[in-house]
Amino acid sequence: MRIECVCEVCGKAFVAYTHPSILNRGRFCSAKCRGVCMSDTKSGKNSVHWSSIDVTCATCGKVYPLNKYKIANDKTHFCSISCRKLSTRETCLVCGKVFLVKPKLKKNGRGKLCSNECRFVWQSWQGGGERSPSWKGGPETAQCGWCGKDFMRARNGKKPARFCSSECNSGWRSHRYSGENNPSYCGGKQPYPSNWNRRLKKQIRERDGFKCVLCGKAEIDEGINLAVHHVDYDKNNLDPENLIALCHACHIKTNSYREHWPFVFVKLPQCGFQLRGVFM
Repeated sequence: MRIECVCEVCGKAFVAYTHPSILNRGRFCSAKCRGVCMSDTKSGKNSVHWSSIDVTCATCGKVYPLNKYKIANDKTHFCSISCRKLSTRETCLVCGKVFLVKPKLKKNGRGKLCSNECRFVWQSWQGGGERSPSWKGGPETAQCGWCGKDFMRARNGKKPARFCSSECNSGWRSHRYSGENNPSYCGGKQPYPSNWNRRLKKQIRERDGFKCVLCGKAEIDEGINLAVHHVDYDKNNLDPENLIALCHACHIKTNSYREHWPFVFVKLPQCGFQLRGVFM
């Protein structure tokens, strides 16, 4: 059905094609006019879903209505974007500098100090020195255990400082744990006899097939000559039965548990036990 209508928003006459069974046809000449009518009659307080509560702006103190669902999602409310971005001016408790603070920080008890440096100073005022729960009376005078010089050290009940510097500490440790005082001391350096030479070492390596007695690694794979080891750790005993060829990795192993290795090299082969390749 073709009828002539007048737009309820702009008053413009237009022709609409409608049917009696279709309601609200022929009220607006365009979608734009329909949107204007909807925004005026069914938005905000005019909406059937409108449910608001009066709240106070955290910045300017203005009272304005706000929907309930927004109140549930935000604890701090602002009447506009400018109020949300606006900060209040506060004075730093340490340096006296005026700085800007957001309302949310001020509400949480913060915003009293302008920087981390001032915060550190404030904490030292509140809990440093005698006010600290770990205070034990401050520094004390002590005598260095190496040079005898007096120095200041902190009062520490667990392990107080004994030396005035790292050099004195190193000097004391070098004196305390060197020579016979060292737990790993084995009698000091022992010179090798005159017949301990390259020819003897080559004979031992050749006898063992230029392979390590323990792991079986070949000298060509090692890249350097195999080491010749004294089974009883006596440098003066150059009996061929007391000398074996070892790779450098296995030779390093024999420096620990010295009472164990003579049993491995002497007793086990006597019982018919084959060593080569066992300790790979």
